[in-house]
Amino acid sequence: MNNSILTISVTQANTQPWLKIWKEGQTKTWMSTYDNLVNIINIQSKKTPELIMMFDRVIEKHRYSLKYGTFVSHFNSLWTKFLSSNIPKARLIASENLLIIDCWSTYMLTNQRNLGFYKYFLENINSDFLFQTNSSSYVDCFKLIKLLEVHDARKDLYAGFIVNPKDKIKFVSGAGRLLSRKTIERIVANYKKYPKNNLEDISLGYFLHGLGVSPINLPRVELPDIKSVLDLTDSTLQKNFLYRCKSKEKPRNDIDIMNILHKRLTDVS
Repeated sequence: MNNSILTISVTQANTQPWLKIWKEGQTKTWMSTYDNLVNIINIQSKKTPELIMMFDRVIEKHRYSLKYGTFVSHFNSLWTKFLSSNIPKARLIASENLLIIDCWSTYMLTNQRNLGFYKYFLENINSDFLFQTNSSSYVDCFKLIKLLEVHDARKDLYAGFIVNPKDKIKFVSGAGRLLSRKTIERIVANYKKYPKNNLEDISLGYFLHGLGVSPINLPRVELPDIKSVLDLTDSTLQKNFLYRCKSKEKPRNDIDIMNILHKRLTDVS
């Protein structure tokens, strides 16, 4: 449904438990409910060599470390200077509704992945708006479309849950980001200036700030466990469109959280 007013892209890490959360959680709940209402596309990067993946995890682990954080920051700034300035190509696997971006699945290459998808979006998808989310999210697409009624795709729109509301330069969480087609056009047109030395949501926030685009805050509901779903009021369920079902338990139970949430939303609708 590439002509829908809204496309929802769901970034899926091509490892477990994310693949199972996608197949058993999202696909069997909100994706199947709203697949005729919006255009939903799953996004992955290509498989990463094990050695590169291990190194990436070590670097990411120490990102906020008092002892190693400064080193990690300098290292990221240095090595990303050697990245190709070209936007990665994208390849659609239609049978799985899965778009593969031609870059490795590492933390620091998520900016490259975003650029690859934005270019694909402009060239192949006719939607006015894009909502980007990930495998731990449940999206009530009907409420999200209602929200779009007050926005114009011909104007800039950068909206979602603002992580740092008191900071001078604000950014929207990558777990739920709403962009207009106009804003995506501006991103791709200025892609050579796009920063690649930080996490993708921070990089995008700083980049759009430089283009004069300020974020608009949108609410989301955090559901770290099953109890939090059961404690939701009907009023909360009727008002919100984005639920972050990121389990804090080990092993993760995002799938159970999504299934219970789906039943509760069905009951109040």
